[in-house]
Amino acid sequence: MLGEDPMTIRNEQLAEQASGGQSGGQGGLTTEDPLAEGFRKVEFIVRTDMNPPTLVRHIQHNLEPSADAKFDEEVICRDVRSFSLRYFDGTNWQTDWDSTVMGDVLPLSVAMTIELNDPAHPAPERTTRRVTRIIPMACGKELDLTATGGTTGGAP
Repeated sequence: MLGEDPMTIRNEQLAEQASGGQSGGQGGLTTEDPLAEGFRKVEFIVRTDMNPPTLVRHIQHNLEPSADAKFDEEVICRDVRSFSLRYFDGTNWQTDWDSTVMGDVLPLSVAMTIELNDPAHPAPERTTRRVTRIIPMACGKELDLTATGGTTGGAP
């Protein structure tokens, strides 16, 4: 261990703990294929029925049509005023993206905007904080406008 990078050693220890002491085991961190679980439907929703309003992620594992569509819900952030995603096709920003309609390609970038209520300023003088991040998609491709019949768009 002498002369080894302590960060590398710590990362290996964390990976071993997460896998239950087995390399590639069943714990949180594994070296297995991330797509092994199959396709999933993921939705981000601002739940206004919660106090304070909360951004949650719904993950539906079984995509077969059924009257009893079950999903897992995970809280992402509390005190959310708004959340939006926009998709860059190479020319314009789109408000929606359906790869099956867009020529089976992913966008070049995704802009995520979240607006949070500032807890330091309670109502009625409540202020908000807005953060926008643009995430380049490594596997995104420029949209073929002739295949989709044009686009709509604007600024992120």
